[in-house]
Amino acid sequence: MASPAPAAVSESWNVCTILHHHQYKGRKVKSGSTININLPLVHFIMFSCYKSTTTEDEEMNGFFLRNGGAVLEQTIRLFNGKSNPLRSYSSQQFNNATNNFHDTTFIHLHGNYGLYKGFSHRFGDVKLEKIATEVSVASQMNNHKNVLKLLGYCLDSKFPMLVYEFPVHGNLSHFLIDGNNSNEPPPPRLPFESRLRTGIGIANALAYLHHGHSKTFIHREIFKEAVYLDQDYGAKLFDFQSSIPIPDGETHVDVDLIEGTMGHMSPESLRHMADSAATTHNSCSCDYWFDAWKNELKDITLGEEEEEET
Repeated sequence: MASPAPAAVSESWNVCTILHHHQYKGRKVKSGSTININLPLVHFIMFSCYKSTTTEDEEMNGFFLRNGGAVLEQTIRLFNGKSNPLRSYSSQQFNNATNNFHDTTFIHLHGNYGLYKGFSHRFGDVKLEKIATEVSVASQMNNHKNVLKLLGYCLDSKFPMLVYEFPVHGNLSHFLIDGNNSNEPPPPRLPFESRLRTGIGIANALAYLHHGHSKTFIHREIFKEAVYLDQDYGAKLFDFQSSIPIPDGETHVDVDLIEGTMGHMSPESLRHMADSAATTHNSCSCDYWFDAWKNELKDITLGEEEEEET
């Protein structure tokens, strides 16, 4: 059954792709001032933990001030206030364009995210600080060809909603053996040259994250599902909300919790977690998280995923 066309917002609004929260479906949202949309690209929108129970303009204005303040605070903390321009949207525009998140538009599950044709939305709770970090870091990474570009955001919902360029060929994991968990026939396997180019592209994006800014950042969530493919099967790194900077003059940063997915972390990180089990802080460096990509690179170049040991 063909999916229905999204509700039109304007003649210049194109079909998009969505990450959606199940509690958002069917809710009507009253927006503030409307902003004309003129997007020449098909794109991808991330809705982050939206659970609104009211449509009062006052509450929307409160969300806008709180979310905008959080984004500004993180931008000042991480990049000394330096930011790149992003387009602003209203929640009503997103609501109209999604056609109530029709079930037939589901594409891919990315951790706590469900990817839909049109936009995207996060399943489950998320800290506002993480979304603010995503806006701050992703906007600074926009000029790298191997990063999924952040195009804009909406601040008048409970948590910011983010708009990305659309990855035409979807998630990298779909092209690896056992990577496609849907009922659809798997796509053709990528040739070795394409898989190798994908690995090199993401390594370049990580190197830029580490060394391309005034501060050294580490990603902390490197795995195949964080990589999408454009129309030319070019690799696009996604999801910077767990990224943190290493203090100036230091080689490591102390954190309360080392983040990552088991089986996709560097051996050094796992050993350090064991050594730090009795302490209140852990320490990690960019080398640890760059090494973690080697685990993914092996899977990508082989075109398969290792079976878990029992």
